[in-house]
Amino acid sequence: MQTALSKLVEQHQPMLVAYSRALMKGNDHAADDLMQEAFLTACRRMSEFREGADFGAWLRGIARLKAMEMWRNDQRSEMIQDPEVLEGMEETFMSFDLRKSSETSWKVDARRRLESCLSQLPDGLRSIVSLVYENGMELRSVCAQLQLSEAAAYQRLSRAREVLRQCVQKTRVEEDLNE
Repeated sequence: MQTALSKLVEQHQPMLVAYSRALMKGNDHAADDLMQEAFLTACRRMSEFREGADFGAWLRGIARLKAMEMWRNDQRSEMIQDPEVLEGMEETFMSFDLRKSSETSWKVDARRRLESCLSQLPDGLRSIVSLVYENGMELRSVCAQLQLSEAAAYQRLSRAREVLRQCVQKTRVEEDLNE
């Protein structure tokens, strides 16, 4: 089972790779070192992270400080130091964070709507949806378990999908009207 921290690392690694490479002016070796140092520091200082804050921004701040530390220790390494360029980089990466968080909230809302609609399905429809989509069973196995013909199982599954589609759409429209 993944820990919350490992999920955060996995989620933010592509962003930090790009940020580190930009910060270190394309020096892949230095960028990899920077990224590893930033993640290690984030792991050690996780207790300092404020719940609800932007993890990506916090991680980029750590990376910037680590980059400055690397530069001070070895001034031969190149890194972006212009405050205006750094500010522009942060604004750019923040816009990606905002887009990702709005996508995530959309997914959470869609999942909530779907789960609500699933709970409203009659037992016969809910059981076939659960077996096929949650348990990943093939339709033939579902037919044997529910003692249905393949045509009947396919018809139930098709009806369940249509009922769910209509319910989710209706719920979304109602929520939009209430906002």
